[in-house]
Amino acid sequence: MTASDIGFDLEADWYCAGIVGFAASENVELDKTMEFYMENIKENNISKDIQIQEVRNEHGQLMLFFQRSGKGKEKFQYDIQIGMEKICLSMKQYHKIDAKCAVGSIYDNYEKLNKSFQEALSTWRVLLYQDRAVTIYAQNMDREEQIDEEKVGEMAEQLLLNIQMGDRKSAISQVDRIIDYYAALSPDMVEYISISLVKLVLKISDSMGKTGEMARAWNDQKVISYLKRHFTYGSLREAKEVLEEYIEKCCEQSRLMNMDNSDKIIRSARLVIEQNLGNEEFNLDVLSDALHFSSNYVRQLFKAKTGENFSDYLFRQRMELAGELLQNPMYKIQDIAEKTGYSNQRYFARCFKKYFNVTPTEYREKSL
Repeated sequence: MTASDIGFDLEADWYCAGIVGFAASENVELDKTMEFYMENIKENNISKDIQIQEVRNEHGQLMLFFQRSGKGKEKFQYDIQIGMEKICLSMKQYHKIDAKCAVGSIYDNYEKLNKSFQEALSTWRVLLYQDRAVTIYAQNMDREEQIDEEKVGEMAEQLLLNIQMGDRKSAISQVDRIIDYYAALSPDMVEYISISLVKLVLKISDSMGKTGEMARAWNDQKVISYLKRHFTYGSLREAKEVLEEYIEKCCEQSRLMNMDNSDKIIRSARLVIEQNLGNEEFNLDVLSDALHFSSNYVRQLFKAKTGENFSDYLFRQRMELAGELLQNPMYKIQDIAEKTGYSNQRYFARCFKKYFNVTPTEYREKSL
């Protein structure tokens, strides 16, 4: 699409592009919403000397192209911002329609109109719920441009854990934290945000698949529809809505599964622990791999079902076994240490005294 294709004056001094999205009430059709909006633009006259051309895209958004001659760059941007804010307020007040607008930079060459539109689109795609009706690309370039990969990874892992636990409230709160983090980034980071969100959906879907659940992304039509337009016009606002609805379904299925299977998982965990009391390398990660769940999930489930931390439970089981074996004079203390996961006899003795308040030798003497 070129400037001449939409009837632009190629001799103007200033050019700018914007994009408008809507959250219309259920009883107002989207086409009617856009008609209302354009009628408001014409009736309110942002400025009589600003020419506006409209193009509707397939995703129910308005692409607006502004031009003006004279009055300066800053005045052009100011008039667009104030004028569009008035129109959005009018739409909300009289038609109960929430409209948000993102505006690109001002350029003095119509050939850069596409660049202005791409800036508006990038700004639109990192929009979240906010009080401002109009967001200007140039006013958001001081946002964070460095990605804390470790923080993003930790937030995603915590979200997966919340879903596995069926904890809807915590999962939704975690989604809010993830989206808020992305919303604080510069519009120029939009491609990173898009890729990161798709990876997050894939992780959730893969996690549900591993536990045998059917709440996978490929079975959810709203998720599929969102992903199809995600890399073109998908915004954080839409991502938040779609993710929350999908995650609620995942949490519910996980909750139901946990009600049926959590006791079985704990029984299996106890059996695996019992079989590995003499394995010095045995830890939560080994147990989790044996159960085919994440270590965070097993840790929290074990605590919730038994009231005891995994490490405390393992220590107690090893000490109780050591106490039983010490009552049999056939076993040397070194042998008992090895059978309970301690290759170092001195360390075993310290652990034993910590638990029983006597040394292994004293315990044996009292038992025999």
